[in-house]
Amino acid sequence: MKTDLGHLGVLVAGACATVDSTPLSSPLTWQPQGTVLSASSSVDSNSVLEPSVVYDGKFRMWFTCDVNVCYAESMDGKIWQRDSGWAISNHVHGYVLKNQGQYYFFGASLEGHTQTIDMSTSVDGRTWQSPQPVLRLAKTSWDSIYFGNNAVWVEDAGLRNQEWKMLYEALTPRGWSLGLAISDGGRIWIRASNHPVLVGFGGPMPFKRANGTYIAWVHSAAFLPSDIYRTTSTDLIHWTKPILDLARTTPDEGVGSLVGQVADAQIVGKDYVTYLFYTATPDGSDEGGGFHIKLATINRSLDYVLMMERPLSR
Repeated sequence: MKTDLGHLGVLVAGACATVDSTPLSSPLTWQPQGTVLSASSSVDSNSVLEPSVVYDGKFRMWFTCDVNVCYAESMDGKIWQRDSGWAISNHVHGYVLKNQGQYYFFGASLEGHTQTIDMSTSVDGRTWQSPQPVLRLAKTSWDSIYFGNNAVWVEDAGLRNQEWKMLYEALTPRGWSLGLAISDGGRIWIRASNHPVLVGFGGPMPFKRANGTYIAWVHSAAFLPSDIYRTTSTDLIHWTKPILDLARTTPDEGVGSLVGQVADAQIVGKDYVTYLFYTATPDGSDEGGGFHIKLATINRSLDYVLMMERPLSR
C-alpha cells in the first residue's frame, strides 16, 4: 500500500465459503516463496501492489499499477503472465469477487479523490463495464476522509436470496480503520455501524466458518511499519485482538525498519496448498517505487488453515 492512498485488497472466489471451524492446537508457519510480481511495465510507475486473487481453475490477479488496476494469470501461483496495459483505469484499492459466474470489482475512484467505492462487472475478468459509485464517504461520520481497501462477499440469506457484505477501510485522524456495510445486491450499501469495527487495521481478508463465525487477516495500518495479523469475530462488529501471523523478515520487506511493510494479504486454496499473496516494500513511505507482490504458502488445505482457532472473548 502506498501510505497516501491506503491499499488495494481483493477477495478470492469462495473466500467466505463454509468450512469446518475446529481449532488447531498450534499455530501455522508460512513458507516464503519469494517475489512473484514486480514492476515490469511502463504503466507500473516502478511499483505493483495490492493484489486481489481469485482461483477458479487458474490463478487470476488484479493489482494496483500506478493509478490503475492491472491483470495477470498463473497456473501455479508463482509464474505470472500479465496482460498489456490495464484492466480498470483511475481506480485503486480494488477487490474482485466471483459470484454466480460473474466477476465483480469494488475499488476506490481516483476521479472522486477516493471518496467513493465504485463497482464494475465483467464476464471474463478482463473487459469491465464502466464503474459506478455504490458507497460514498459519510461526511459527518468516522469514515469522512478517504477510502482504502475493501473486501466483499456473498452469504446465503435463504429462499434463494443473497446478502452482500463488505469490510471497508477508511482513513481517520488516527490512521486507517475498518467499517462494515451490508447490501442485498451489491449496488446499494448501508453502513452496519456508525463506528469502525476494527481500529488501526486494514487490508481485510475475511472468511466465514461452518459455525457462522468469521476469521480475517488484516494488516496494522495506524502507522508504519506494518505486518499481517489475524483476528476472529462472531458478528463482524466485535473482533478479537489481532494476533501477529506474518511478520517482516527480509530486507525487501523492511525488516528492522520503522517504515517497512508487508500488507494486503490475499489467501486462496488449491488442492492441499494454501497460498498467501501480499504486498511488500522496504519503505512504505516512499512514493518512488519498491512495492512488489510476494507469496508464502503452507502445505495444508485452506479448510485446515481456517480451523486454526475459535473466536475468543474480547
